[in-house]
Amino acid sequence: MTIKLKKNDNIYVIELDGELDLYNAYKVKTLYAKMAEKGINSIILDLENLDYLDSSGLGSMIYIFSDLKKHDGKMSLCHLNGAPKNLIQMTRLDKLFLIADTIEESVEQVK
Repeated sequence: MTIKLKKNDNIYVIELDGELDLYNAYKVKTLYAKMAEKGINSIILDLENLDYLDSSGLGSMIYIFSDLKKHDGKMSLCHLNGAPKNLIQMTRLDKLFLIADTIEESVEQVK
C-alpha cells in the first residue's frame, strides 16, 4: 500500500492506494498520530485506488474517526467503491462516517 498526503487549505487528504489490511493498517494510524500531534483535525481519506479493506483497516478508520470526534475534528471518506464500499455498507459504518463522491464534497463536509 502507498500513502500520499496532500493539503487542501487546512484540510489534509490522505490518498490510499492498494490494500488497507492487517499488514498496513498501522501505517495509517502512525501517520494520523503524527498529524494529531500537530493539531490537524480535518481529514479526508481518498479511497479511489483502495482495492481491498479488511477488519484491521476498518479498525484504523474507526480509530481515526473516534479520536477526531474527541477533539472536535471531522473525517470524510471520498471515492468509496468496490470491495471497501461493500464492507463499510455491510458493517453499517456508512451511517457513521461522512462519505462523499468527490474531494470537493468531502472538503465541504469537514469544514
